[in-house]
Amino acid sequence: MGKHLLQGLIQHERSDFILEIIVFTNTGKTYNFKNVTNLIPTTQGFEFDYTGIATGVTRHTVFNYTSVAGYAIA
Repeated sequence: MGKHLLQGLIQHERSDFILEIIVFTNTGKTYNFKNVTNLIPTTQGFEFDYTGIATGVTRHTVFNYTSVAGYAIA
């Protein structure tokens, strides 16, 4: 995972971009997060807040680099 890429995206996120992140796990699962804010790289991965489209509930999630095969950001 590119920590520099995440840091660049954080700069964009702070300038009022609303991000969409798709995370691909090592187990073959795919997670799609919309309305992403507070994207933060950590020493072991990354974390962020998102608001569910269907529920309208805001949640916080954390991903560890060892369990992530890749990600896409729009």
